[in-house]
Amino acid sequence: MRLREFLLVEASRRSQSSAPVEVSHIHDTSVSDALAHLFHGKCAFCESRVACRPYQFRPAAEAIPPAAVDPHLFYTWLADAWENLYPICDRCQPREPAYFPIAGQRMRVPSRALLNRFARNSSGLSWRGDRPQEKQLLLDPCEKSDLTQHLVVQLDGVLKAKSRRAAETIEHFSLNRSELIEIRRRFFSDRVRMLRIGIANLWDDAD
Repeated sequence: MRLREFLLVEASRRSQSSAPVEVSHIHDTSVSDALAHLFHGKCAFCESRVACRPYQFRPAAEAIPPAAVDPHLFYTWLADAWENLYPICDRCQPREPAYFPIAGQRMRVPSRALLNRFARNSSGLSWRGDRPQEKQLLLDPCEKSDLTQHLVVQLDGVLKAKSRRAAETIEHFSLNRSELIEIRRRFFSDRVRMLRIGIANLWDDAD
């Protein structure tokens, strides 16, 4: 595994060299099919049931803003990790895929032990409990957090950010584009109409 060997070389040498390009399998049909099954044929970010392709949540290299040390390496070792892949539609595709903001410092380059464990994993790279130790600002579609603490959907269909993380996510994935706002607005309008009909029926029954 050339990338593993590269990450294990002396830091001073590594900082002056580009990471080797590994053969990526994320665009294999099997990966696309598995993601489509896992997310029920929907985009992981806007939940539209449209054609999607695999997307690397953490960029494959040279994430920006750049890290203080070895900025060109982030996040080469996670590029094809299953937990890093999501189905994304064309409209949610970021204009700047390498943008991956964090609060504080980026995680460390993996240790020798962790890289060896990745290399032994026959099913491909997987964090298996070793999730990145950093505070990313983009909301992960599968992270265990209460999204209501970060954003709210207004009656007019606009997603309103309640946190910096939500604001970054909405902007990065264009989640307030016009067609999504209209879909949400119609959803709320239909629910309000049904609620009014239900209340009217209750009053009729009471009479």
